[in-house]
Amino acid sequence: MNVYELRAADNAIALAYCDRSEYTRQHELTGRPADLARWSPPAVEIVRDGSGGTEPSDIMLLGVEPALTARAVACMGDLLRAAGQVLPLLSADGEYYL
Repeated sequence: MNVYELRAADNAIALAYCDRSEYTRQHELTGRPADLARWSPPAVEIVRDGSGGTEPSDIMLLGVEPALTARAVACMGDLLRAAGQVLPLLSADGEYYL
């Protein structure tokens, strides 16, 4: 059995929900699949207030959860989908997934 842990580097940029109330939605998903027919991608943005990292990364944090770039999903998508769901996020800063 292989066990993988997705972690962002300490200096990786971070994402934040544009609407802070979306953080509660993230916790509702823990351990349960999202209803894809009703999934509405929440808007996110790169943290620019100095509290996030500064280096681009394919794996970063959105709150306490890993967020992935489109490149990371392209590379690991099959592995990720076999273990759970890959959910799109909405962002003017790039293409990101939860």
